[in-house]
Amino acid sequence: MSSLNKGLAILDLYCSRTAELGVTEAARHLNIPKSSASRLMAAMARQGLLEVEEKTRRYRPGFLAFRLGSLYQSHASLVDLADQAVGDLAERYAVTGYVSLLDRTNIIVMRMRHGSTPLRTIVSEPGSCEPAFNTAAGRALLARMDDSVLKDLVPPVCEGEDGKRVRSKEWLKLLDAMRARGWAEASHYEGQIGAIAVAVVPDDTKTKPVALSLSFPQTSVDAACRTRMVGDLVRCAEDLSRRFRVPH
Repeated sequence: MSSLNKGLAILDLYCSRTAELGVTEAARHLNIPKSSASRLMAAMARQGLLEVEEKTRRYRPGFLAFRLGSLYQSHASLVDLADQAVGDLAERYAVTGYVSLLDRTNIIVMRMRHGSTPLRTIVSEPGSCEPAFNTAAGRALLARMDDSVLKDLVPPVCEGEDGKRVRSKEWLKLLDAMRARGWAEASHYEGQIGAIAVAVVPDDTKTKPVALSLSFPQTSVDAACRTRMVGDLVRCAEDLSRRFRVPH
């Protein structure tokens, strides 16, 4: 087991019922020599991952661990709030709602909410990954990036909806139009399924941008309903932006 893995294993021992650990306990749990556990925990304390209680010489999570947890919590809370908003819209419009994150040129589904749409088999489950260019959520997040960043991400030719080949210049024009209007769209299964999406992009580095999207059978949504859904999505993004003090 590497030193990194041992350090992560020590951090994994902490929980609400084990706020402090002694060297002997850590060595026993990890099945390593006490001297090794002592050196490792002392090194982790020097880096701020742990801190030692002077009287008992027991270790507890340090300030760096607190900072990392705070960063994760701020990100998770945005996903949770977005999930609640998407769930309400999915129920209101009887469609499927998603909260997604961008991982370079892929979109990762974090949450999925069912409305009463009959096409429940055509969904992207949480954890699924798709090319961002092909999805409304991915386009919404890509459109919020600077062109200089996009040029490095978008390949000269990439696969678009339903396997169509699209040149990067066309993609950049498409994203520019979506950036101007504040929301993105896509269609799938030869136009049978439509999707619309908006992005919430924090102005700090603590919270990852998220996309809120709604997916629906094209035949079940007329132009007026689509316009209402777009308006509600945009308002949800604006509300989340205000709550996280980010510009929209």
